[in-house]
Amino acid sequence: YVDEEDLDPTFMWHLAFAYGQEERDKEAQHFFELAYPTMKTNIDFMSDYYFYLIEIGQKEQAITILNQLLELEPSNENWHDELSRLQS
Repeated sequence: YVDEEDLDPTFMWHLAFAYGQEERDKEAQHFFELAYPTMKTNIDFMSDYYFYLIEIGQKEQAITILNQLLELEPSNENWHDELSRLQS
């Protein structure tokens, strides 16, 4: 048995993504949250986390992640478009 705290953050991200694909939302959310502190500057992780939150209807939390994505990639028009869409 491996303690969750000993898991590699990238592994937790991939596990979260896989659980999300299987619609096991409680597990997916758990592993996204565990990976977040280490992976919050990784654009690919944050993108996956953002779209997962949108998929499960967590709009407010998704906006928080989206704002962080905009800080990481201020010139990314897709993120600006997403923010406009969510705020309308």
